Amino acid sequence: FVSCICGDDVTAKHWSRIAKQIKLLYDPVADFHIQYEGYLASTKIKQADAVLLGYPLQYPGMRPGTLRNDLLIYEPVTRATGPAMSWSMYAINHLDVGSYREAAENFNRSYLPYIRGPFHVWHELRKPGPGGAQNFITGAGGFLQAVLFGYAGLRVYLDRLELSSVTGSEVTAKGVQYLGALIVVTQTVDKAEIVVTHLEHELTIEIGQRNAAVAVVPYQVYSLPKGVKAIIRARSYPYGECALPEDVIGHSA
Repeated sequence: FVSCICGDDVTAKHWSRIAKQIKLLYDPVADFHIQYEGYLASTKIKQADAVLLGYPLQYPGMRPGTLRNDLLIYEPVTRATGPAMSWSMYAINHLDVGSYREAAENFNRSYLPYIRGPFHVWHELRKPGPGGAQNFITGAGGFLQAVLFGYAGLRVYLDRLELSSVTGSEVTAKGVQYLGALIVVTQTVDKAEIVVTHLEHELTIEIGQRNAAVAVVPYQVYSLPKGVKAIIRARSYPYGECALPEDVIGHSA
């Protein structure tokens, strides 16, 4: 798929084969993903790792209970002086399992200790010590992901854009681009609203599980009650002759 989209043959790198051979350790009794063979649940870790199977990997078949257990096990043992990206990823994954207080705590933790005046530039290390790398855009990127893919409720897949109504979120994301479209997403206390302000290709939107997909109409307001998801897709296949890859990463062990 990458070779076809980019016009550059990368098949010799065997990325798909490597992805399928990645070993994902799982404890079926405690229902959590083990960081490595022999890992003890109380062992300190530097930053988020196993939790990333939820977001950003969006591992197929991940149960909410398993993700919640991953958070309960790894968040408390994450090094407090670790990088800001851990807290933003924890925030997103807490939102996914409905832990809104914990999400807010981690969101604040992802930027308040790391930005420094007078222009609120991200630094690698927490205040009040030395800042480490200045203009630490990796930390800023994690913060932006927490806004867009956490509180704004966006998720991007190869074949669709998903938007969820997020409980406890009040945020507006403008200028979201998807297949040439410009989208505004507004999360309010009791609902989310989606407005497409520009279209280059025909899109469809499906709201809820039992509603048929309908054509997207520019400037029409699509409302999502809390707990409801919308799916936006291209009306016709957007990738030409490039077939979507099989969505298989790793194997459980």
